[in-house]
Order: sequence, then structure tokens, then C-alpha cells
Amino acid sequence: METPDYKDYVQCTSRDLICDPLFQQWVIAPTAEADAFWGELVRRYPATQQPMEEAQQLLTSLSFRIDEPGDEIANSSFNQVAAQLGWLAGDREPVAAPVRSIRRRMWWSAVAAAAVVAIMLLLVNRQSDADREKVAHQTSYGSKKQVTLPDGSVVVLNAHSTIEYPENWEGQPVREVRLTGEGYFQVTRQFVAGTKTPQAFKVQTDNLVVEVLGTSFDIRERRGITEVVLETGKIALHFNNPSHQAITMKPGDRVVYDPARQQPARDTANAKDFSAWKHNKLILKDPNVGEIIRYLEDNYGKKIILEDPRMAERAITGPIYYDNLNDALFILSTVLNTQVIKQDSIIVLRPRN
Repeated sequence: METPDYKDYVQCTSRDLICDPLFQQWVIAPTAEADAFWGELVRRYPATQQPMEEAQQLLTSLSFRIDEPGDEIANSSFNQVAAQLGWLAGDREPVAAPVRSIRRRMWWSAVAAAAVVAIMLLLVNRQSDADREKVAHQTSYGSKKQVTLPDGSVVVLNAHSTIEYPENWEGQPVREVRLTGEGYFQVTRQFVAGTKTPQAFKVQTDNLVVEVLGTSFDIRERRGITEVVLETGKIALHFNNPSHQAITMKPGDRVVYDPARQQPARDTANAKDFSAWKHNKLILKDPNVGEIIRYLEDNYGKKIILEDPRMAERAITGPIYYDNLNDALFILSTVLNTQVIKQDSIIVLRPRN
């Protein structure tokens, strides 16, 4: 087995894997080398486990009943066709030698074609089912939404955020959610039906996968940077970049991951402060005006410009209470002694004379 790059399979779906010759070879005739490669892929990129299992199950479930016609029938049919095509002279004996090899080649070509058709039909049906079973919730700029998941877990979505998950998790070994934006999670502890095996809970983002059994935490993914703060319980972060080792977090830990930097940054944070946005409070850790403005831009979809760029470095102490963008702008303008000028989707903070 040739060894491909692990990164080639990070975004693979079950459809992609079924059509991949190396994956097919591993499923049909596994070797120690192939086992090591696909096992390492799952270890480095946990999100690949589900599509791999689906593809493997589908490939191993396919079977075909081979019902070859007898030599006499095959030879007779071949010679009839050959005579009609003028391949045989009227006084020549019928030929039989090439029939078996031709028939087998044609038969196995048909089998191969049938296999491809069967796989594609199953994939189309499965994809259609998957599309119907997906549930998505999203919030617009300046709004929040509380979502109850199929297992009773609760997610509070911040503004301009999306969450997607399967409609039914019953009997599944893993509860999986896809998050874009920011969400606060309160996860219930569940077990796989009929067993004492904990049912894992995973949240996928563009940069990493959060794995948890039962806990509460906040994930913020903005401008390509992911922040995770753990309030209660225990979670593990698995990074899509294989050069980063998994991180196990304890309550009060904060991990900030910027793909442009060498390593994730880890420190501590007040988890309740970090998720204070649920109660219309903005509590950032030692924030300056620039950080507050970026937060407001991400959640309200407006471009906020400081006419005096030096104001961006000014520190703000204490929480900012707000029910809407106008409240937050009023607080900023009061602290900075600026005018608020609105121009469509652009807001300018201009120093007062």
C-alpha cells in the first residue's frame, strides 16, 4: 500500500472514501500497514471516524450472486452473434476457444459496473436520508437562541452563529454537533442504549473537535481563531493540525487557538465572565477598546471605525451591560468622549471637539 498524506483525508466524506482505491483495498484485504495508517488517521483527526465507519460498513455489506451461464449456452450464443456479424464462414466449424475468456471478462465487467451502480444508489439514498435528518439552527446579527438537543443537552447560540446536528441520536455511539460562531453548551451525561458505555459528545469547528461526556463550556470561533473555556466537567480538544497534541481541559481553563501561530495558548479564565453574553453582559479579560469593537462587529455585523486609532489601546475596566448595539455604543462613546455617526452598515466614533 502506498502511503498517502493524512491531510488528504481530513475532509473526506463516506462517499469519497468508498470511491478511494486505497480505502477499498484496506477494507477488502487489510494489512498491518494499512491498519496502522487508517488507525493513525482517526487518532490525529477524530472527525474522520464516522465517515470511515459508514464507508467500511457499506463496502462490507455489498455482495453479488454470480450466476454464470453454462459453456454450451455461452458458446452457442457467441457463434450465433459471430455468424450474424460475418465473423464465421458458412463452411467453418463453430469456435469455442475464446468464449470463456471473453465471457468472463464481460461478466466481471458487468459485475464491476453493477457494484459501482449499487454503491452510488446506496450513497444517494443515504445522503438523501442524512439531509432529511439534519437539523440546523442559526441566529442573525444581534440575536441569541436557546436550542435543546435530542438528548436534552442545551446550547445557547450567540449572535451570527449556526449549529447543525442529526435529528436522532438514539443508538449512536457519538453525539455530534457542528458549530460556527459561538455557543454555550450544557451537556447531559448519556450512555449507549443497553450498555454502560458513556455516549461521547463531540463539537466540531473549523480548527478542532471538542470531545466531552457531560459538562458545560463555551466555544467561540471568530475570525479564524477558536477559544474554548471550560466551566464544569472535563473535555478534550483534538486539533485538525496533526502537529498539535490533544489538550485535556479542567474547569477554569481557557485555550485560544490561532492556526497562524505555532501552538495553542492555554491560560485560566472566569468561565461565567466569558459566557456573560447570555445575560447581555460583555466581560472580557483585561480588554481594550479595540477588542470590544471587534466583539461588537462580530455579533452585530457592523463596521465600527475609530477616527482616532489611538483610542483602540485604551483599557476598559468593569463589565459592559447592554441589551442591544445602541446601548454598547452609548457606553463606549461616554467612556471615550466621542460622537456616534451611523452611515448604513458603518459606524464612526468621532472625538468630540
